[in-house]
Amino acid sequence: MQKEDQQLTLDQINMALNAGDGGMSSSGVSVQVFDIADNFDDMVFEISDLDQAPVPIVQIAPVYPPELKRNRVQGTVNVVFIVDENGNVKRPSIEKSSNREFNENALKAVRQWKFQPGEKDGRKVKTRVRLPLAFTLRR
Repeated sequence: MQKEDQQLTLDQINMALNAGDGGMSSSGVSVQVFDIADNFDDMVFEISDLDQAPVPIVQIAPVYPPELKRNRVQGTVNVVFIVDENGNVKRPSIEKSSNREFNENALKAVRQWKFQPGEKDGRKVKTRVRLPLAFTLRR
């Protein structure tokens, strides 16, 4: 089983940069210290860490699966993706879904979206976005 790389939060980076003892605490726990300037372009920020959140420019609505629509099935798909520095959607995935039959159409729609990228310290940055897509029917 492959282990996925885990992104550090700004608090974790801050703690590592301010460890004060070369990365080794009195408890014997090692903290990796690195130069944030070298990795800034590779970092993915959470919306709460940004000065300016990504702004949607183009949002294509997902196609409602015909059979679910006919049967009046409604639901929500929580999608997670990265908005890159150019405003493109990268690596969309399903975090949670009330009905897996909505998933494919939700991902197809999100892949077509375009954003004004998020900004941190005056620079356009990669941003992790989590959002629910609701499949609802009008009466």
